[in-house]
Amino acid sequence: MTGAETSRPRRPGPSPEALARALMEDAETGVLLLDPDARLRRINRPALRLLSLRPSQARGAHASRLLRTAGAHDDLLADAYRAAAGEREGVLVARDGSEVPVLLRTYRLGRPPWTLLTLRDLTQMKRLREELRRNERLATLGQLSAGVAHEIRNCGASSPATSARVSCA
Repeated sequence: MTGAETSRPRRPGPSPEALARALMEDAETGVLLLDPDARLRRINRPALRLLSLRPSQARGAHASRLLRTAGAHDDLLADAYRAAAGEREGVLVARDGSEVPVLLRTYRLGRPPWTLLTLRDLTQMKRLREELRRNERLATLGQLSAGVAHEIRNCGASSPATSARVSCA
């Protein structure tokens, strides 16, 4: 230790509880903390919004009631209890009935294991991917059309082999 470190009185930093609260409130990703019985102990605003819940509806609820999926046999929580950490995509059914594609990350913490879940809404990303695919198809169609138009315009100047296949009017 240096003299500077020993001469300065140590000030207590923020409590782990205060740090956790600040991180959850600042996150853009939905965050849920489940106790060992899979009951919700903490949830942030993005998660409430994503699941179309009010805090009173979520408090103490069992995770299986909150994280309903579109697939009848799709269990987002099963993996969370099988491995220390995991990641997968799924489609949640919010309380209002809307379907929301999400990226779910799970982390088991402590003994007995608590589970931290993060939910990232993939709706916008999927929409952008689909728009990109559509634009790529349109660009390909445009290139094909330009090629055909070029062949038609230049029909008389083409080689004899091409002229034999395409009759110029």
